[in-house]
Amino acid sequence: MQDVVYNLEADQVVTVSKDKKGLVIELSSNAFFVPGEAELRPEAIPVLQKMAQAIAAPRYDFYLIETEGHTDDDPISTVKFPSNWELSAGRASTVVRYLETENISPFRMKASGYANTRPKVANRNPDGTAIKENQALNRRVNLRVYPMSLDQRTEIEALIAMNAPQDDVAMQGQTEAPADAMGVGSGGTLSIIMPADTATTTTTNGEAQQP
Repeated sequence: MQDVVYNLEADQVVTVSKDKKGLVIELSSNAFFVPGEAELRPEAIPVLQKMAQAIAAPRYDFYLIETEGHTDDDPISTVKFPSNWELSAGRASTVVRYLETENISPFRMKASGYANTRPKVANRNPDGTAIKENQALNRRVNLRVYPMSLDQRTEIEALIAMNAPQDDVAMQGQTEAPADAMGVGSGGTLSIIMPADTATTTTTNGEAQQP
């Protein structure tokens, strides 16, 4: 995944790291979104497309994708975005919708908005003045890409089957691959190899979902 970033010369706006769960892809909101909006900048589309194509690779078939929107602490109050909660959730949802257009299953994805509750660095000095460069770092969208547990995979497969046309459901039993072809070992464990060429960085604070 990092190779994709390097090839696009997007190091300043996209970073790829690894935490205890899996990959963390961080997108700079300044580079990807129109200010105060959840609309993607046209020039960001090719970068996001390459990232989506990498995530859509077969090696990530059994991975979940959690998309998190984050803002700085400057308030926003518009008809579309009454607060930073709506803006952060809207940006995360925009990324998820785009990934779906690149043939990534919506059943594997989730979008969450954190507003300004998970800053990477302090937004302000002790006297309350804004630290503009820090605020820019805090405006971001994170994609967390990590392997499914067996229970998660079973749940997602059931949801997909529930939403599939009946003809597809009828054919499933005839075309389903054997367990060993899917990487399920005799002990019931799912074998998925994590990429070895990702850098390790400090993760953001624990996870929470938009109330």
